[in-house]
Amino acid sequence: MVPERHAYRAGSGLFRRNTIKDLLEKGADYSVILITDAGDTIHTCSSTIQYEHTFKLSVYPNPIHTGGLLKIVLDYPGTAFYGAKAQVYTLSGQLLLTTQLKDRASLLHLPSILSAGAYFLTVYIDGQTKTVKLNVQ
Repeated sequence: MVPERHAYRAGSGLFRRNTIKDLLEKGADYSVILITDAGDTIHTCSSTIQYEHTFKLSVYPNPIHTGGLLKIVLDYPGTAFYGAKAQVYTLSGQLLLTTQLKDRASLLHLPSILSAGAYFLTVYIDGQTKTVKLNVQ
């Protein structure tokens, strides 16, 4: 089992952060050939890539009462949460609040001054944007 965000890379940019573009092909067979300083060759057995993350966003409860706690759950590897954030917008696009997402499950306290109605919750994580409609009662 290979974590979804692991990738092999050689050459320039070796120490940059992995992105979704660096993924190994799901279902493909991979092996490693290592040549030692002494010139010996070591081969590994072939393995098939199987991902362990779904990259899905879950938000509940939805609908939620004004002033309530919203749970945001993201099925991403831990490395994806660097710089991740969630923002609540009005339907016309006005930003109302922002919170940093530091773990797979985060709580967002909706202010009690938030009027009942529909809003957008947008999550920015690992170069991706995910938006869900949030209904506040």
